[in-house]
Amino acid sequence: MAIRVPRGYAKNRPQYIEVCEGVRPTDTAAAREAYTGLPHVRVDELAHDPIVLDPGTIVGYVSYTGAATTLLGKVVPCIIPTGTGANENAHTLRTYGSAEASTWTLPLGTSGDISNVGLVKPIGVVFQPIYSFNLQQVFTNYKRQESVGVVTDYVIMVPATNDEEVSIRSGDRVIVGSGEHYGIGWSTPYNTHRQAGRYARYNSLWSNSEERVVGRCLKKIRIATTASSEGTKLSADLANITLTAEARKEFGYLDKVQTVPGSGLSGSETKGIPAYLLDARADGGDNHSDGSTSYWALVMLIRL
Repeated sequence: MAIRVPRGYAKNRPQYIEVCEGVRPTDTAAAREAYTGLPHVRVDELAHDPIVLDPGTIVGYVSYTGAATTLLGKVVPCIIPTGTGANENAHTLRTYGSAEASTWTLPLGTSGDISNVGLVKPIGVVFQPIYSFNLQQVFTNYKRQESVGVVTDYVIMVPATNDEEVSIRSGDRVIVGSGEHYGIGWSTPYNTHRQAGRYARYNSLWSNSEERVVGRCLKKIRIATTASSEGTKLSADLANITLTAEARKEFGYLDKVQTVPGSGLSGSETKGIPAYLLDARADGGDNHSDGSTSYWALVMLIRL
């Protein structure tokens, strides 16, 4: 039998490497900085810092070659037009901050545009508050985060915050919604000014319908009923709601937990509703057989 002698110091370089697991891709998998010009959607009152991406927001990268250099490759809320036409590649994200934004040199309390964002396709869902990356540009001694973290394969629960989300049903495929607006300043985010990076039922007639898919709705929870008008925010309507038996059981009878008034903790003060669902908005009464205006939560499998 012959004896095989290795070639010694020859190199073998396979064109392959495993970077990370895919559930929560690390920042080595792709560039992960949020665009510095995003308006804030909320303020962290403890540190008085601007949050530009809330948990639950679907995000993607700006890849349109006509985008500004400062925008190209940055993370922004997903925005995919529902129509067709030559202008889709040069699409605009319509922003609206508040007067408080001058503290951090962010977009102020007037409507504006982030032009040429193109089609921003989903790469994941933000799982923690993302602070403005403009902070480290304005202040030499201050940085809140190194990168934007996302989940790509996980079950999440979010409040239904607009007319497209309240229409999602259990079992539906879930896609990126039609929202083209973004920021704390928009007055009617329920319908007229739907926010970018939110959810909708699958619609094969929408452009890029397959590119929009982010998962499937596993369960839709009716949180409470109210006599208030469509689009009312749950956090402002706690005095008028009636918690449903379904929600009371789902949330472990949280309404029996006595909390200190004014603390903002989940429990008796929030009528038994977890605080992370208080951004839900009232529907038009057309999503339940009894016709009552309701608030909803969505349990979804995100799978990208």
